[in-house]
Amino acid sequence: KVTAFFTDKQINKLELAESVEVYQKPTEANPKYTKTRAARAVADIDGEVKRIELHENVEIETATGNAKATRLRSSLAIYDKPEDRFELKNGAEIITIEDERPTTVRAQEAVYEQSNGKIFLNGNAEVTQADTFVKGDALTAELFPNKKVKNAHARGNAYLKQTAAERTTEVSANELNAFYAENQQIQNANAVGQANVV
Repeated sequence: KVTAFFTDKQINKLELAESVEVYQKPTEANPKYTKTRAARAVADIDGEVKRIELHENVEIETATGNAKATRLRSSLAIYDKPEDRFELKNGAEIITIEDERPTTVRAQEAVYEQSNGKIFLNGNAEVTQADTFVKGDALTAELFPNKKVKNAHARGNAYLKQTAAERTTEVSANELNAFYAENQQIQNANAVGQANVV
């Protein structure tokens, strides 16, 4: 089901229901593509799609050119195309697959700024990358160009675990900063407030 709204004979909004798919195709000017699926959607249009609000069983796949896609899931999502920004609510999951070791990000709510390479998480926030796991009540992460986590800042019940063949390291604190090398291993970490290292 589709309902279209017009201004001066131009479509400015579409309301879509029942098994919705929206595909923002790549162009020569912008090689980025975004495919979305949901039960319902509202698309705001001004010459092209500017904003999409997706409801229920939301699945998003996005990539630039021939790069491997990043996959997003949630119950509610808002995609702001000019800002290249995704807001995910009611159970968010972001999976980046650049190689055989995906990076998985989960939280109650997430904001993913794809072009800026930043992720903001709230509520049971966690990032799993290779043999490293970091979590907190809230978490901010910055990504390398290949979509792997470059650094993470966890606040509230912060915890980090890195497993290697020779040892397992665990750090817990009120606040935690972790810095990764490009091979996904922790390069440096610091903890603030009631810090504990095992």
